Amino acid sequence: MLTIKDLKKTKPEEIFASGQCWVSELNGAAKIQWVAVKGELWSWEIRWGQTRFDKQYTRDFGFKCFNEKVIRKLVPCDDQALRAYSYS
Repeated sequence: MLTIKDLKKTKPEEIFASGQCWVSELNGAAKIQWVAVKGELWSWEIRWGQTRFDKQYTRDFGFKCFNEKVIRKLVPCDDQALRAYSYS
């Protein structure tokens, strides 16, 4: 489980977790990759994109995840770490 203590140990712009999952859209489904990235100070975010791109590309150009349920599912975290999530 991700904590503020873990975030303090992570370098800015570092990918500290990643994976792939399926998301459904209307009548189809798509496989995406996601990366959890440390921001400045203690902030962090999850970015996602197509699996054909590498993790660094997804970090730099991927879409940001804004859904708290999905955030907690991909990167289990305590409440304090979730408050540090960058929604902007």
